[in-house]
Amino acid sequence: MAGLYLYGIPLDSAEFERFRDDYNYWLRYNGRVDLDDEGIRDAYRRDNFVTANAPGGRVATAAKPVRPIDVPMLGGRDFAEGVWLAQRVPEIMNYSFPAVNWKGVRVLGRGGMGTVGHWSYDKTQANLPLTCDVAVKEIMDPRYDLTDEANLMLKIPENSEHALRLVKDPRFADLGLEGLPNAWMGVTKRLIMEYYTQGTLLDLLKRRIATQTKFSEYTLWLIFECLIDGISLLEYGEELGFNAVSKQAVIPPLALDWKQGIVHFDLKPSNILLEKTRSHAYTPICKIGDLGLAQVIDVNITLSEEKKKMYRSDGTPGYYTPEQFSLRWNALDWDTSGVAGLYGYATNVWQVGAIMWELAMFRRLNQVSNFLPAGTINGVAPLGETYGRDIETSTYSNGLQELILACLYEKPGFRPTLPFLKTKIIGALEPLDSQGVEPEPWASFRAPDPVERNPPVVPPVDPAPIIPPAPPPVVAPIVPPLVAPAPAPAPAPVRNVIYRCTFILADGSQCKNQRKLPFGAPNPRCTTHANLVRYP
Repeated sequence: MAGLYLYGIPLDSAEFERFRDDYNYWLRYNGRVDLDDEGIRDAYRRDNFVTANAPGGRVATAAKPVRPIDVPMLGGRDFAEGVWLAQRVPEIMNYSFPAVNWKGVRVLGRGGMGTVGHWSYDKTQANLPLTCDVAVKEIMDPRYDLTDEANLMLKIPENSEHALRLVKDPRFADLGLEGLPNAWMGVTKRLIMEYYTQGTLLDLLKRRIATQTKFSEYTLWLIFECLIDGISLLEYGEELGFNAVSKQAVIPPLALDWKQGIVHFDLKPSNILLEKTRSHAYTPICKIGDLGLAQVIDVNITLSEEKKKMYRSDGTPGYYTPEQFSLRWNALDWDTSGVAGLYGYATNVWQVGAIMWELAMFRRLNQVSNFLPAGTINGVAPLGETYGRDIETSTYSNGLQELILACLYEKPGFRPTLPFLKTKIIGALEPLDSQGVEPEPWASFRAPDPVERNPPVVPPVDPAPIIPPAPPPVVAPIVPPLVAPAPAPAPAPVRNVIYRCTFILADGSQCKNQRKLPFGAPNPRCTTHANLVRYP
């Protein structure tokens, strides 16, 4: 390969190796095969992108096997989680509310960048904190500093219920108190957030799949509205209003001072948190959570190619947007394609559409197959290609199907605006309300109570007869001989076990690779997906 170059980069250099890995990763994500170095050189940005997808829908693909309901368990799922739940959390434990009264109840979620757990304060105490139940998010690596996420959470006004809020002001890690190295200097190690009692949207979806209980159309419209309210917060700093006379959603006046929208990049069912509130009588409220990958992006400023590429891998495989995974990145006209790197509010809209598609179809959206619908989208001819053709086989109304397909347009510029979405959703809900459509019972949404993991079984014992004690015998004191202390037992050897890789592939399936790791290893990965930065 000596003497071969790609845009001035030698093909035998470390820089090209990184480029090749990235290039082939996105090829595989789109269902293509890897190219060798010369193949990449001969294909990369030589020609304009050519669309080759045929119009029309298709029959539904087979659903995945049904799994049993996942009941939340108290305590750690393994030794490492148990140790983590037993740790001291200085942000909530102090002289007024000592550690002895706090308990790490269970782990709520764990990923490549951190762990979230539920801590609860003993409510029998006379002196109680303002919030007795909190969700604690903690990072184990200072490279994943939570300061930016904390600042974004503080940026969102507190008067909205549709975004997860902090219950304690963030603070930098105390190196002396926690015995941390200097790498943690100026790093926010933990966030203390409100606790969500009803779990996540993914938890609810799994329960519905396990019982094969489809969401009613009324429920899906209510969840749709909740998600749009959430991403409106990210875009405008406030939720959209609604003019009852004109029947149109309106942007709040204070949004003019917001200027820059927040692109979440990682909207997915497990990052939508559920809670029961008085303001949402029929379904749990949906809260936007986990702003760890979110970015403030001003659409009036053109991002550099380097910046656009940097955001490509922000998110979760299976929930990337066309702005990230499209093969238009490799075409000569990538920068004018209307797709590659065009991040903004429409990026959030696409991921909301992917969530709604998953709720309707009980499986993840197929991101490889885009198509040009044969029918209409929102009552007009399709503006371009979209994703999720299988939804056309569902029993939901054309209005709901078409609005989801509109959110999933390949080109961000074709996706509906947030006021348009809010208007359409309320327009669909009002006739259902006037018809007296019955909501689903709350029991179908309620999260099961956590249970003890492997509770001890104590067999019943018959009471022993009461026998009066005999008088104690009189004995001379015994002086034990001096014996050298026994040597300390040798530490038990670390037991290695075979784990299956926890990485989720683009098609929604779990990686089948296996790897032998020490017992209790957190987030086990195979050697291919061990890099948590590249494969979060």
